[in-house]
Amino acid sequence: MAVPVTGRAGRVVASLSLSGPSQRFPYEAVERFATELAEGARLISGQGFSHPLSSDV
Repeated sequence: MAVPVTGRAGRVVASLSLSGPSQRFPYEAVERFATELAEGARLISGQGFSHPLSSDV
């Protein structure tokens, strides 16, 4: 699963992802991981993250 990280202009500049064997991740864990990844991306985006190769300022 992956979630976008946006830059100051609201464009996607990066992503956070998590992967692993599906038999190790029951549905409940996937829901929790997705929620936590989305929260992490929101926090990073809120700090004004900009990728060094991006023209997104």
